[in-house]
Amino acid sequence: MPTPVSTDCLLAFASELAYRIEPNPDHPRAAPHIPRSAPHYDDVIVGEPTCFLRGEDKIDAAFVAEMPDDTVVVSFRGTLPPFGAPFWSWVEDWLEDFDIDPVPWTVAGQPYGRVEHGFDRAVLELWNDIQGVGPLTTDDSAFAEGEEELTLGDERRTLRGGIRHALLHGGIDWSTKTGILVTGHSKGAAATYLAASLIRGEPDLADVPVRVACFASPYTCDAAFLQAYTEAGLEDATVRYQNVDDLVPFVPNYLISLPLRLARWLDPTSTASTKATWTWRYVTIGHLRVITRACDIREGTGAYWRALLRIVVDLLTLQVGRIADAHSLVYDPDASHPTGRYTTAVCRASAPEPVRLGAEAGVVSR
Repeated sequence: MPTPVSTDCLLAFASELAYRIEPNPDHPRAAPHIPRSAPHYDDVIVGEPTCFLRGEDKIDAAFVAEMPDDTVVVSFRGTLPPFGAPFWSWVEDWLEDFDIDPVPWTVAGQPYGRVEHGFDRAVLELWNDIQGVGPLTTDDSAFAEGEEELTLGDERRTLRGGIRHALLHGGIDWSTKTGILVTGHSKGAAATYLAASLIRGEPDLADVPVRVACFASPYTCDAAFLQAYTEAGLEDATVRYQNVDDLVPFVPNYLISLPLRLARWLDPTSTASTKATWTWRYVTIGHLRVITRACDIREGTGAYWRALLRIVVDLLTLQVGRIADAHSLVYDPDASHPTGRYTTAVCRASAPEPVRLGAEAGVVSR
């Protein structure tokens, strides 16, 4: 009899599968796909997932799929790895991550705080439908993911459905589903909060519980977003995991934005009004679970500050390899330091129960 795994373990697998999204090599006009041979495919996905590759050089990716436990998963890919991806796509993806200035976020037409610009752009690129003038042709690569062609008067257009289209019009029988699970690693983790807010803002999905479990999330949103997120019932339904030696969960606040803001503040050409625009600060979202080097899980404020102290020591002692390997979602036998603590920790029998709070409790099972 197979050993049961936690929901968060399956979501770690789903986050890994998002990295496996690729264009269809046999049918360039077809939607991107995940090879069925990918690890844990059958553990996570029932039927065929709806996959997306969008943005500049296809740097934004996600999939929507039904899961064996009668939930629906929305999984976002993280930043492209430096090896195995086209060089300029990798550069473009990192540049998007470092577009750290805050921009307004809206849900159902209402203000919802501010979020990091790069993540805002990535999520909306994947969420929204896109229309382009002209029919699909064999040499038109701009709409390789086109779902259908529309005739609008004398003009033919290509409609590319996004995540919203997949959830609302993708053939999911919501009467049989117990909830939506949103997950991702790194950049994909940052996307989860934004996507959860959009899902909760859809009237047709208002009665569907939403839960978030993410891995190695950077700072993403401001306090106003957190307040709106909490009022929507999502804060209590969100958990984020981070490794003690992982630097990404501390950016951009500590590594990038604080020195940048200090430099701007000391700039003698700056005025009082411009300095006021640099006082923004992103905040953490959800319940923190810190993974130790022994793959134990610690919770609470103390665990956060111990993790911050650990990363400071790593930086001062130039433990670059340890920091890089700690960010890995899955085990790498060739790494110089232990990797894959995210999946190892959440999939071991001693992992804590997923968050079960409020109306979202019905979405979680073991």
